[in-house]
Amino acid sequence: MKIRVGFVSNSSSSSFVMVGTKVDDINRVELAKKLLAKYPVKLPDWVNEMEEKDDEWAWEVMDALSGNCPFEFYGEENLFGFSIYSGSSEDYGLDDFSLSVEEIEKAIAETKEIMAELGIAAGEVKLIGGQRAC
Repeated sequence: MKIRVGFVSNSSSSSFVMVGTKVDDINRVELAKKLLAKYPVKLPDWVNEMEEKDDEWAWEVMDALSGNCPFEFYGEENLFGFSIYSGSSEDYGLDDFSLSVEEIEKAIAETKEIMAELGIAAGEVKLIGGQRAC
């Protein structure tokens, strides 16, 4: 008989790679509004019925923007940037991706540009990767 000792969870996790930065003070609702204006997407009716001043609305908008907007905000870590890769433990296999140094430099420049445009004060823009529970 085997006994497992340690943390056991049946929750999922997701991994990500982005060119971005940590932002300490950000209004999620204002960020969602600005991204929605820049990258228009049709929101589900039930999201349109929510109040636009609520964090839950902001998260639903961010989810709706996924795939249409190249930028992501990872709230728990306060990270904002250009999404390079995002995958889940529920996915089968690892999606391959590669970027040249020039493509990474372009992503850094675009990230700095959009952050300035959106009025986001941030630290150094760099390549960031990690894993989070979902």
